[in-house]
Amino acid sequence: MRGATSSPTPTKGDSEDLGRKGEELYIPQGYGTVFPYVVVPHAEEFVSFLKTVFDAKELGRTVFGSRIANVRISIGTTNFMVSEAADDSLCGGCG
Repeated sequence: MRGATSSPTPTKGDSEDLGRKGEELYIPQGYGTVFPYVVVPHAEEFVSFLKTVFDAKELGRTVFGSRIANVRISIGTTNFMVSEAADDSLCGGCG
């Protein structure tokens, strides 16, 4: 795909591909141009559910204090991220 790179450093590219002059889109290894980022209350329990029900693999996580900033998940050939909702405003009052 033109205009996308999986290298860690964006490089100069064809501005017609991105609509931005001189930049390429950084895409992390194992991800596509679009991938879900799921924000939920009780992220730890949600990740456990994904592992149990869908045999999801945890690729890594970032935690700030006691809050999960993100967990990188793989189910089959699909990768996505899960994050803990910081408050009710992020999940429509679902907490």
